[in-house]
Amino acid sequence: MNREEKTFSATARRILLDYHYPGNVRELGNIIEYAVALSNSKRMEETDLPQYVQEQKFILQPDGNDGDFNSFRIPIGISMKEIEEKVITATLQYCKNHRQKTAQILKISERSLRDKIKLISKGE
Repeated sequence: MNREEKTFSATARRILLDYHYPGNVRELGNIIEYAVALSNSKRMEETDLPQYVQEQKFILQPDGNDGDFNSFRIPIGISMKEIEEKVITATLQYCKNHRQKTAQILKISERSLRDKIKLISKGE
Protein backbone atom coordinates (compact mmCIF):
# COMPACT_ATOMS: atom_id res chain seq x y z
CA MET A 1 0.00 0.00 0.00
CA ASN A 2 1.48 3.35 -1.06
CA ARG A 3 1.11 6.05 1.50
CA GLU A 4 1.18 9.69 0.59
CA GLU A 5 4.02 11.56 2.30
CA LYS A 6 2.75 14.40 4.46
CA THR A 7 4.49 17.34 6.11
CA PHE A 8 3.55 19.84 8.80
CA SER A 9 3.23 23.57 8.19
CA ALA A 10 5.66 25.78 10.12
CA THR A 11 2.90 26.82 12.53
CA ALA A 12 1.76 23.24 13.17
CA ARG A 13 5.38 22.18 13.67
CA ARG A 14 5.94 25.01 16.19
CA ILE A 15 2.80 23.99 18.10
CA LEU A 16 4.02 20.39 18.25
CA LEU A 17 7.45 21.49 19.45
CA ASP A 18 6.00 23.78 22.14
CA TYR A 19 3.38 21.34 23.42
CA HIS A 20 4.09 19.81 26.85
CA TYR A 21 3.39 16.12 26.30
CA PRO A 22 1.89 14.73 29.50
CA GLY A 23 1.76 11.29 27.86
CA ASN A 24 5.27 11.52 26.37
CA VAL A 25 6.05 9.73 23.11
CA ARG A 26 2.80 7.78 23.02
CA GLU A 27 0.83 11.03 23.08
CA LEU A 28 2.99 12.52 20.31
CA GLY A 29 2.28 9.43 18.19
CA ASN A 30 -1.45 9.73 18.83
CA ILE A 31 -1.44 13.42 17.91
CA ILE A 32 0.41 12.76 14.65
CA GLU A 33 -1.91 9.85 13.76
CA TYR A 34 -4.89 12.11 14.42
CA ALA A 35 -3.47 14.88 12.21
CA VAL A 36 -2.63 12.47 9.38
CA ALA A 37 -6.13 10.97 9.47
CA LEU A 38 -7.83 14.37 9.58
CA SER A 39 -5.75 16.14 6.94
CA ASN A 40 -7.03 16.15 3.37
CA SER A 41 -3.83 17.51 1.88
CA LYS A 42 -0.11 16.76 1.81
CA ARG A 43 0.52 19.61 4.24
CA MET A 44 -0.94 19.30 7.73
CA GLU A 45 -1.99 22.61 9.26
CA GLU A 46 -2.59 23.61 12.88
CA THR A 47 -6.32 23.01 12.34
CA ASP A 48 -5.54 19.34 11.69
CA LEU A 49 -4.18 18.97 15.22
CA PRO A 50 -6.48 17.98 18.10
CA GLN A 51 -8.31 20.92 19.67
CA TYR A 52 -6.55 20.54 23.04
CA VAL A 53 -3.16 20.85 21.32
CA GLN A 54 -4.29 23.87 19.30
CA GLU A 55 -5.52 25.57 22.47
CA GLN A 56 -2.23 25.01 24.26
CA LYS A 57 -0.40 26.81 21.44
CA PHE A 58 -2.36 29.81 22.66
CA ILE A 59 -0.50 32.71 21.23
CA LEU A 60 3.11 32.16 20.33
CA GLN A 61 3.41 33.16 16.70
CA PRO A 62 6.46 34.45 14.84
CA ASP A 63 6.63 38.21 14.80
CA GLY A 64 8.51 39.47 11.77
CA ASN A 65 10.69 37.64 9.27
CA ASP A 66 13.30 36.33 11.69
CA GLY A 67 10.93 33.69 13.11
CA ASP A 68 11.40 35.05 16.64
CA PHE A 69 8.50 34.08 18.88
CA ASN A 70 8.06 37.29 20.84
CA SER A 71 4.49 38.42 20.24
CA PHE A 72 1.06 37.16 21.14
CA ARG A 73 -2.33 36.55 19.58
CA ILE A 74 -5.02 36.31 22.24
CA PRO A 75 -8.17 34.39 21.37
CA ILE A 76 -11.51 36.02 22.16
CA GLY A 77 -13.17 34.64 25.27
CA ILE A 78 -10.04 33.75 27.23
CA SER A 79 -10.04 34.88 30.85
CA MET A 80 -7.63 37.46 32.24
CA LYS A 81 -6.29 34.80 34.62
CA GLU A 82 -5.45 32.54 31.66
CA ILE A 83 -3.84 35.44 29.80
CA GLU A 84 -1.65 36.24 32.80
CA GLU A 85 -0.63 32.58 33.17
CA LYS A 86 0.23 32.27 29.49
CA VAL A 87 2.17 35.54 29.41
CA ILE A 88 4.21 34.55 32.46
CA THR A 89 4.84 31.03 31.15
CA ALA A 90 5.80 32.23 27.67
CA THR A 91 8.07 34.94 29.05
CA LEU A 92 9.78 32.42 31.34
CA GLN A 93 10.36 30.18 28.32
CA TYR A 94 11.65 33.12 26.29
CA CYS A 95 14.06 33.97 29.14
CA LYS A 96 15.08 30.32 29.54
CA ASN A 97 13.56 30.29 33.07
CA HIS A 98 15.72 33.21 34.23
CA ARG A 99 13.33 34.75 36.76
CA GLN A 100 15.10 38.08 37.22
CA LYS A 101 15.03 38.72 33.46
CA THR A 102 11.41 37.58 33.28
CA ALA A 103 10.39 39.95 36.07
CA GLN A 104 12.18 42.83 34.36
CA ILE A 105 10.44 42.17 31.05
CA LEU A 106 7.05 41.89 32.76
CA LYS A 107 7.80 44.98 34.87
CA ILE A 108 6.96 43.24 38.14
CA SER A 109 9.06 42.41 41.19
CA GLU A 110 10.80 39.05 41.43
CA ARG A 111 8.75 38.36 44.57
CA SER A 112 5.51 39.03 42.70
CA LEU A 113 6.67 36.76 39.87
CA ARG A 114 7.55 34.01 42.35
CA ASP A 115 4.10 34.29 43.97
CA LYS A 116 2.36 34.15 40.59
CA ILE A 117 4.41 31.10 39.55
CA LYS A 118 3.37 29.35 42.79
CA LEU A 119 -0.30 30.06 42.04
CA ILE A 120 0.08 28.82 38.47
CA SER A 121 1.77 25.59 39.56
CA LYS A 122 -0.99 24.98 42.15
CA GLY A 123 -3.59 25.49 39.43
CA GLU A 124 -5.28 28.34 41.28
